[in-house]
Amino acid sequence: MHATSHVRRRWPMNTLDTPDSNARRYGRSVVLACLLAVVLLAAASGAAAADQHDPDSAPTYDTAEGETNVTITFPDSTDHYPGDRNDDNASLEASIAAEGAFADVDAEEGLWLDTVVVRAYWIDFRECFGSRNTGVLGIDRGNDDSGTTTDETLIDHRLRTRYGQEAVTVEFYEWDSDGMVGGDPPYLAGEDAVVLAIGNGSNDGPCLTMTDKPGWYQVEAFLNGSVATACTEEGNRDCEPDDKQFRGVTMLSTYVYVCACENGEEARETLGSPPNGTPTPTASPTPVGSPTSTGGSTATDTRDADGDDSDDETDGDGPGMGPSAAVVALVAAVLLARRRR
Repeated sequence: MHATSHVRRRWPMNTLDTPDSNARRYGRSVVLACLLAVVLLAAASGAAAADQHDPDSAPTYDTAEGETNVTITFPDSTDHYPGDRNDDNASLEASIAAEGAFADVDAEEGLWLDTVVVRAYWIDFRECFGSRNTGVLGIDRGNDDSGTTTDETLIDHRLRTRYGQEAVTVEFYEWDSDGMVGGDPPYLAGEDAVVLAIGNGSNDGPCLTMTDKPGWYQVEAFLNGSVATACTEEGNRDCEPDDKQFRGVTMLSTYVYVCACENGEEARETLGSPPNGTPTPTASPTPVGSPTSTGGSTATDTRDADGDDSDDETDGDGPGMGPSAAVVALVAAVLLARRRR
């Protein structure tokens, strides 16, 4: 009897335990699961609130909604041509202003810039190189100048420029870059614009290649840095915040066309109106990087069209399971496990 009793106590709980002990253990399981879920939720929420510095956690704004102003210009008509018509011979100009976005991320005084990224799945940047293909890099104070005119150059603040398959990244010096010329970050107010010109006007000239698929496209512009205080004098080390808070914003540009068209009017005749322009009967909004044509069928998203999509997921497609959903799922799993016993 003793041996049998000893063995039975090692059997599954529902074989020998009383209903009361079952209920107590079940209650403890649910409590522990809920506590674990709350801890996970708090950790996830705290991480998101503490750092909006990287593209995955930075909020996204669309120029069409008026909170930002990101304008992309192709200086020559042939820059709009598909890549199979104009290989490694296109140029691009970008004007990037965060405007109301800075206030939304608690950066009313602006940012000490860390990184600026111009990214497009439909543009190949790989034939560009560092400063040799960068024609202009500067700040238009007040965002009141035209074209690529700037009030301040960012060349002295720049640590490096990196070109890749679908993006150009400009990194700036940090506060502790002692001994460097301009070895401190540049200051950008919400009303200012970062101006970047690639190709045309640079030492090595045009270098970009557009997608082979005609359509209307947008560019993603991302910038980040540490939140500025009332002290915003560049070169003054006393302006370095004691407790740095990092923020970043991702912005979607105006639409630009890719087609063998000589001007915007011809592009509208060929492609139809852009998604945020005057609508036509068959026009519809499309995702970033997707061509749209109202002259026929709508083309597919080019991010995977060439089978060469990068693993750099700054667009944050797919929300996944959020913290609240994780709590519900975890508790539901405990309840389901209980019902199956």
